[in-house]
Amino acid sequence: MDKYETRIQAIQRYLSGEKISSIARSYRKSRAWFYKWLKRYEASGGQGDWYKGQSKAPKTKPTKVCFGVEKHIIAARTNLQQKRYSQTGAIAIQYEFMRQGLDPPPVWTINR
Repeated sequence: MDKYETRIQAIQRYLSGEKISSIARSYRKSRAWFYKWLKRYEASGGQGDWYKGQSKAPKTKPTKVCFGVEKHIIAARTNLQQKRYSQTGAIAIQYEFMRQGLDPPPVWTINR
């Protein structure tokens, strides 16, 4: 029996009237484990994939660069690459931002 079947059967046994402690003991799980899956079952109304685990990955990426800033960095680098003997590193891109009158992002943001 895999973990999904265990979760489904535990909830079915609870709905049929069996005690939570005996269900948890029979699967060698804690009562907290059972309540976790009961809560997910009730939240979904018993529909969908409530018995599958949810992703623990962050919903947002705090280090992601804004699309507009990324576009400006790429444009500045492209502009510098077209000039002969110009440097195209992060510091040069910062100077290019300042030359255009824009507030330059930090060096580590440009490198990323």
